[in-house]
Amino acid sequence: MNTPSRSAKIVPFGLTKGHSISDRLQHVRKLQHLTQQEMADMLEVSKRTYNHYEKGERDLKAPDVAKIVAYWNIDAHWFLLGEMPE
Repeated sequence: MNTPSRSAKIVPFGLTKGHSISDRLQHVRKLQHLTQQEMADMLEVSKRTYNHYEKGERDLKAPDVAKIVAYWNIDAHWFLLGEMPE
């Protein structure tokens, strides 16, 4: 597996309160040009579990949220709630 490379801070591009955390998760993955399998590998979950995350059928676990926001320097408030800090 190719290790995902870190890039500049993720910019929300209008994904706000009206979008779910699963929408924001998919947004992050696509901005990084990763497959669902690559994201699953990074989070150390199965592709099926990751797919459930993106579909909103399963909640992300706190350690997985922490990995995502730390790895790509994402604002946790935006990622979890869809709100930009003031």
